[in-house]
Amino acid sequence: MEKGSKEKLKIGIYELTGCAGDALLILDCEQELIDMFKAADIQSFLMAKSDNIDGELDVAFVEGSVSTEREKEELLDIRKRAKTVVAIGICSCFGGIQAAFLDKKDWEKNFKKVYRCLH
Repeated sequence: MEKGSKEKLKIGIYELTGCAGDALLILDCEQELIDMFKAADIQSFLMAKSDNIDGELDVAFVEGSVSTEREKEELLDIRKRAKTVVAIGICSCFGGIQAAFLDKKDWEKNFKKVYRCLH
């Protein structure tokens, strides 16, 4: 988009593995959300609209961590279509709680610790 252009920014908001708390937080900002929908062309936001478009984006906001091959492909596709990608929330930035379960050995150790398994 060129400087001085009246065209709205094309924005996408995407959720991967996580609690979806960051997307819910955006929805909870009711007045700001209305203003955002007026100021930007929201192309995709599954939690807020049903007519989502998988087109070119100026900015993609992504919450949640990549936990499956499908999510990896989805994120790579988002990256191809977006000029800028912004990670929002701890899961997107650092992997969240699910990052602790990537290694089976660590998963079993954590499971036993949480549920106090003796075997």
